[in-house]
Amino acid sequence: MDFSCNESTESVGKIEWFLKEIGHQSGAILASGRSYHYYGAGLLDEMGWLEFLGKCLLSGLVDERYIGHRLLDHCGILRLSACPLRPKIPTVVSILK
Repeated sequence: MDFSCNESTESVGKIEWFLKEIGHQSGAILASGRSYHYYGAGLLDEMGWLEFLGKCLLSGLVDERYIGHRLLDHCGILRLSACPLRPKIPTVVSILK
């Protein structure tokens, strides 16, 4: 998931709380350079994925355009590397267990 929060300790805490509230107890939160990405430790079936996207949309913490693109593409992708437009390699800032 692509969160649309400024990079701060407070934002990480909000994301951790939100993910645990919706039942995502394991995964990693990465700082992407402008915000945060969440990578869950488990796979979701189609219904679980749609429910996750819906809960994220209602949270006010995510990039709504990212979710729109994921729905149109029928898949979720986030970069783990640097590129010319995004020179910062995402780094792990929190592990949910």
